[in-house]
Amino acid sequence: MLNIPISLFAILLAWCYLPNSTSDKRTKLDIQGYLLFACGLATVIYGLSEVSSESLDILSVSALGLVVLSLSLIGYYVHYALTKSFPILDVRLFRIPPFRNTALLLFLSSLVFYSSLFILPSIFIERYGYSTLGASAMLGASGLGALLSRSYLQKLTSRFSTSKVAMISVLISLIGTLPLLCDSAFDLMPLMVLSMLLRGAGLGLMTLLTMTHLYHYVPEGKTPDTSAWSRILTILGGAIGTSSIGFFYQWEMTTASHQTVGALAVVTLLCLVPAFSLKRSKA
Repeated sequence: MLNIPISLFAILLAWCYLPNSTSDKRTKLDIQGYLLFACGLATVIYGLSEVSSESLDILSVSALGLVVLSLSLIGYYVHYALTKSFPILDVRLFRIPPFRNTALLLFLSSLVFYSSLFILPSIFIERYGYSTLGASAMLGASGLGALLSRSYLQKLTSRFSTSKVAMISVLISLIGTLPLLCDSAFDLMPLMVLSMLLRGAGLGLMTLLTMTHLYHYVPEGKTPDTSAWSRILTILGGAIGTSSIGFFYQWEMTTASHQTVGALAVVTLLCLVPAFSLKRSKA
C-alpha cells in the first residue's frame, strides 16, 4: 500500500516538471511484446519466490516449472524483439560491449545488494544473537555507507577511468565482507559497524556508477530503453539474489559453515569480471 501514494506523487511530479518530447508518429505501442515480456518477468519473480520458500528436499515440480516457463517466455521475447523494428524493449543494445558489461555489473551488484539486505539480518539475529534493533542498526550502517560514498563518485570518475572506479568499489565491498566470515568479529561491535559501512559504501558506489554509465554508449533516442533495462536488471538481480541466497541459507542451516556469506563474497568477486571489461572512459 505504501507504493501507491509514492507512485501517484511521482506521476504528479512527472506531469508537472518533465518536458514534453516529440514522439515518432510511425511507431505504435508494442502490445504483444509488452505482454510477452511482462508475463515472463512476473513469472520469473513469482517462480523464484516459490523456489526460495521450499527446502531442497521438497522442491516441487511446479516451482521449477514456473522458472522454466518464465525463462522460455523471456527467451521467446528476445527472439521476437530481434525481428521487430520498434520492440517495447530493444535487446540489440546488448550488442554494444560497454553497455553489455555495465548491464552485467549492474545485475551482479543488485544481486549482492538486495540479497544482503534480505539475509544479513537473519544471520545477525539467528546465528549471533543480535537483537532486532541491533540487526537493524547494522543495516542502517550499510545504508549510511552507501549514502556517503555517492558524494565521492564524481571525484573518483574525474580522476580514474570507469573501469578502475568499478574495481575500487568491488575491493571496498570485499574488504567489508571479509569480517563477516569470522565468528569472533561479530562480538566486536565497532568492527561490525565498520564492516557494514564499507560494504554499503562499495555496493552503493558500484550501483550508482553502473546506473549512470549505462547511458553513455547507447544510440540517440534509446534513452527510454536504457532506463527500462536499468530498472529491469535491478529488479531481476534483486529477485534472483534474494531467492537464491534464501534457498542457500535454508540448506546451510544444518551446517556450521559460513557458506552463505562466502557466496556473497564470491558474487562480489565476480563483479571484477565486467568491471575489468568496461571500456575506459570518463563517467
